[in-house]
Amino acid sequence: LEILEGQGQRINVEIEGKWYVISEVQETDIQLSVALNDITRSGEYELRVSATNQSNADFDIVRVTPETVKVKFDYIYTRSFRVDVRANGVKAAEGLIAGSPVLSTNETNIEITGPKSVVETIGSVSAEVDVNATLRSSTSYTSKLEILKTSGEPLTSEEIATLTLPFTEVNVTIPINRSKTVPINVNFSNQPAYYQQNALPYTSSISEINLIGTTEVMDTLDS
Repeated sequence: LEILEGQGQRINVEIEGKWYVISEVQETDIQLSVALNDITRSGEYELRVSATNQSNADFDIVRVTPETVKVKFDYIYTRSFRVDVRANGVKAAEGLIAGSPVLSTNETNIEITGPKSVVETIGSVSAEVDVNATLRSSTSYTSKLEILKTSGEPLTSEEIATLTLPFTEVNVTIPINRSKTVPINVNFSNQPAYYQQNALPYTSSISEINLIGTTEVMDTLDS
């Protein structure tokens, strides 16, 4: 269990003693503590604050204000999620084909660390881009991640603030491809000596094939 909320609260301590003694007392002379013996599960607890004189000075502690503090505990948990990607309004120029949006290799999955009570509510992580344009070549866009609960609701800003993410934005690429039909040529290896000088007769069930790829790659293919 780790403390999620409650650190850094200001506590006032009233002390009593001879003036020349208490005028020299420093913050480090007083130790503040709370008992954690009964903390066995995640949740918010109201804990009583105790103050102790840690110095050799002769003074008494009269009052601690506030007497209790609220502290929230939870387990820290890590889960891996696939990043789903969507692109809206994508059109390819005439003669071209728009492929499915893709993410960079190191952004297809994300490990999210945070309070177990928050991480366990996460249902999906996604990125969405609004293209709304006709594309002639592959184009990349930057999109912020959207984290949704299993209920379909987005996480609140307070919940997101408790999480640790390796990245909050992803690079989404819309590949624009071209199709091309090329003939199939058959090459034989380890032929008998006779057929190394003479063509080896053969038949093929197909004589050509339709390929889809980037324009740059398609331009290099003739067969």
